[in-house]
Amino acid sequence: MFRIAAKGKPSSLRAMAGKAGVIAALSIAAIGFVAPNASADHEPDWDHGCRGYWYGTSGHAYCKDATATGKYRVTYNCQAEHDYSATETLRKGYTGKWNAFECTFDMTHSDVNFLG
Repeated sequence: MFRIAAKGKPSSLRAMAGKAGVIAALSIAAIGFVAPNASADHEPDWDHGCRGYWYGTSGHAYCKDATATGKYRVTYNCQAEHDYSATETLRKGYTGKWNAFECTFDMTHSDVNFLG
């Protein structure tokens, strides 16, 4: 049941709505402050149509129309832990993600090289 507020005092429903609005506004602000940046960093140059991407603790190797058939190596640089490398043989024209890795703390770089 709703109470009728005394003159000059807000009703309990109005007070609850005001508190809920304040909580919602603070929650949205906190999410915007804490949420990680969703954009990825990447190597500045493509190596035979491939390059590395990284964001937060994750990274991957990606090709956009690989220009040569052969072995490609990706190296992930992780902060405060061992780096990781992987090699994959790809065909000329390959497009897509071909490797991914997750660091425990933070990934600082990923690099793709064509080995031949």
